Amino acid sequence: MLKSVTSPSDYTFRKISNLAKPDARLTIVLNRTIYEDVSYFKKLGLQDAQSSATQEAITRSLRKHGFKQVRISYPSKTELKTSWGQRLTLGSNRSLIQITGVKTGVETKKI
Repeated sequence: MLKSVTSPSDYTFRKISNLAKPDARLTIVLNRTIYEDVSYFKKLGLQDAQSSATQEAITRSLRKHGFKQVRISYPSKTELKTSWGQRLTLGSNRSLIQITGVKTGVETKKI
């Protein structure tokens, strides 16, 4: 999933869009700490989710597939409200990237 989100493809974001009903809130939480080891994330074939180019591509792709109010942020442990995000950070020094958006009423082509 990490690779699919950080290397946005029409396929991945279309599938996510097709799962969501209008006005559904999307929250994707990524482990930001992985990007501290450049050789490791490149070995995994990941794009740097902290780079402005990758973030712009993610935002563009989500908007293309019917999401509005797309926002990418770096929440503190106390700001994170999802159970998954809390599990990622509990008892660790991990930092996170959070991608949020709201599904519009626009349908994307089903595959």
